Amino acid sequence: MKITFILFAVWSAGAVAGPVDFTPHGTQPGLFYPMTEPRNCSDCHSIDAFPVERGEEFSPQDTWRGSMMANAARDPLFWAALDVANNDMPGVGDYCLRCHSPVGWLNGRVSKDGFGGTVDGADGCELSGGLDELDDKSNDFAGVTCHLCHRVDPTGPADEPFIIGNANLWLNDDNCPDGDGFGPCRKGPYTYSDDQPPHKWAYSSLHESSELCGGCHEVSSPNTSAGIAVTLRDETGADTGLAMPNDRTYSEWKLSDFSEVVFSNTFQDTPDRVTQTLQCQGCHMPDSEDENAKACFGFPDFPDGFRQGNLPMHRFVGGNVWMTNIIKGQYGAALGREMQMENSAQWAEAMLQQAAELSIESVAYDSATGQGSLSVRVVNQSGHKLPSGYAEGRRMWIQVVVKDGNSDIVWQDGVFDEPTGDLATSGQTKIYEALQGRWNLLGTNSCDVVDGDGNKQFHLVLNNCIAKDNRIPPYGFRGGGNVEVAPVGYNYPTVPGQSDRLVHWDDTDYGFTIPAATVTPIEVEVSLNYQTSSKDYIEFLRNEAVDNAFPAENMMCNRSLTVGPGDSTRGQYMYDLWNNPAYGKSPPVIMATQSQQVPE
Repeated sequence: MKITFILFAVWSAGAVAGPVDFTPHGTQPGLFYPMTEPRNCSDCHSIDAFPVERGEEFSPQDTWRGSMMANAARDPLFWAALDVANNDMPGVGDYCLRCHSPVGWLNGRVSKDGFGGTVDGADGCELSGGLDELDDKSNDFAGVTCHLCHRVDPTGPADEPFIIGNANLWLNDDNCPDGDGFGPCRKGPYTYSDDQPPHKWAYSSLHESSELCGGCHEVSSPNTSAGIAVTLRDETGADTGLAMPNDRTYSEWKLSDFSEVVFSNTFQDTPDRVTQTLQCQGCHMPDSEDENAKACFGFPDFPDGFRQGNLPMHRFVGGNVWMTNIIKGQYGAALGREMQMENSAQWAEAMLQQAAELSIESVAYDSATGQGSLSVRVVNQSGHKLPSGYAEGRRMWIQVVVKDGNSDIVWQDGVFDEPTGDLATSGQTKIYEALQGRWNLLGTNSCDVVDGDGNKQFHLVLNNCIAKDNRIPPYGFRGGGNVEVAPVGYNYPTVPGQSDRLVHWDDTDYGFTIPAATVTPIEVEVSLNYQTSSKDYIEFLRNEAVDNAFPAENMMCNRSLTVGPGDSTRGQYMYDLWNNPAYGKSPPVIMATQSQQVPE
């Protein structure tokens, strides 16, 4: 069942005017079988009712509960950014909420029936439930839910192909064969022979493929019913006609050797499948090795089958330690998820510490002149660019500290000041980031990423160019000639003997000068740091709310929240959380460190 809605929108980018539907592709609101809440799944797939030792480490529900996927609609950074997006392009929140609250969107509570440049519910005010309410109360703040992923089909109702990107997913909306009215089959990567689960199921190869992840982790300016909202300009300013690439994590993987490398992987219940490429799930849903690992608990007619080494854990962690801790502090106790959120934060930190290798390639110091030199290499060990995902405020950098023989600091670069949130930089500081902007905004005939006062800008839905992208490519990266994913403003050499592949490491040289009388031996310490949100980004969100007189949450939505922004704007609420000593100013996570004494 498909319902088509039309809205009118005109925005400052000038790319589209007239009737616009920001989300015309894939399954639309108006499902015959409505989306169900995650609580329905927890009856079997959680340790709540059937506790087992250490079950929170592998149970599908308990590992999911602490993840950013489970809390995508509780993320205060998302809500602050949503207000900016709706202000820049009226009604585009429909396109944002489709990913962050798919249950609310598919159940029709982000209704695409507004006119005059607005969409009813594009601000999230029509969503049901609350930020601190459990998932069994028709709560649209439950994020990316079990039922969403396990209803995804590889084709549409008329055999339309799977669509990569922008959450343009096809959902099964038919009764499972012999389902006796049960509803759509639960799709997953398993084939059951003798013991049948208590619900109807269907094997799906899509669910062990990175394409499933690419459905959402590949984001572009909306391809609307009236054309592409904003198209990408290349480094010369020429219009490519391509949708602006906001996030290309899937393509980065697809254009790496990880999408081609084959490794052995024997499945207990599908032994004929012995090889597969290294999919996203291999890192972000690793198999549990816990001896207690089970997918389902407690049903007498479906024995508790152990799945040690054959149960992909629903952790879904990336690098977002900081926001996981904020959501834990704000909502964790009310949701009863503090333990699960703490686990997710620890898993995310461990993921970051596995994502890169750092080494000091050379170091020298002349005690007579005080002159020193240093070369540092960072190797990308992940399956995509490092860092990957959205560009706004996300970055990674190298910190260098030189100490004398008394362990006193005599020179440093790239040091983060926790009390202010400032990063001290110099002409040598290496910051890995993508900076997106608007072409010729300031009359520079270039991709401008700041306003007239020099403040960085982060207008996601208006950006139409990439000013910088020096993020480290993944292993065997073949995207050097692809305008959507190629490095910008930085050169990565090709792999020796493989002219179509870029290297997956980066070398940075430093020079330093310290007093000639410095006590020796000196020691050089280097660290690789990852930060979720820069000070520039947080201040931008707050300033946009002030400069554009955004209404406070309760006034905008005509409700009274007991938790969340309440009588503050969403931008101010995010700024206050950033300033809260309990959470720090998006403190960096140290991914790797190395130190070396310099011979006299």
